[in-house]
Amino acid sequence: AQLTIRGDGSVHGQQNDNHSGYAMAVWAIGSGTKVVIEGGSYTNEPDIWSSDQSHVDLIYASNGASIEITGGTFQCV
Repeated sequence: AQLTIRGDGSVHGQQNDNHSGYAMAVWAIGSGTKVVIEGGSYTNEPDIWSSDQSHVDLIYASNGASIEITGGTFQCV
C-alpha cells in the first residue's frame, strides 16, 4: 500500500493515556508499505515521564516499510 500526504494540513501525534511512550505523527508498518510526505506540518507531544524514552519518534518506519520526505515541516518536542 502507498499513502501520499500533500498540502498544508497538520498532523499532531499526542501521547495516549497508557503512558506507552508512543506519540508518533506518522508510523508506517510492514513490508511493501510506503508513505510519501510532500507537505504539511508534523509535531508530537510525547509523555516525558514515560519509562521508555526510546519510542519518542516523530516519523517512524518499521518491519520493512519506507517513508519518503520531499517537503513539510517537522518539530519533535
